[in-house]
Amino acid sequence: MNTVNEQEMKSELHRLAPFHHLVELPHGLTTYVPELSRRDIERTRLPNLYAHVWPALLDLCGGSLTGRRVLDVACNCGGFSVEAAKSGAAFVLGIDVVDRYLEQAEFIKRALALENVEFRKLAM
Repeated sequence: MNTVNEQEMKSELHRLAPFHHLVELPHGLTTYVPELSRRDIERTRLPNLYAHVWPALLDLCGGSLTGRRVLDVACNCGGFSVEAAKSGAAFVLGIDVVDRYLEQAEFIKRALALENVEFRKLAM
């Protein structure tokens, strides 16, 4: 897995911003870049989902995603895919139609060294 050093991470964060999900990255960094953000929801969308919806989702799945395969439709930069992987999913496939979102998702995947997550473009 190709890892990303701190300087490359900072450079890519600025190049790819704004992100629509706040994802925590190594080196104390996140995908939320305040000076490049367009709306405050970019900072709160994923944490709010994780705090308020994720417990119910896990409950519906028997308490865990361990060993499950997850499909993240309209994955954007992959924030929900990352959460699924962190929740034990065996494999996560994120799909979107926007190249920029998929580029952001691939960057996050590399930065977090996620081997069980894949992103693909699905266009009609």
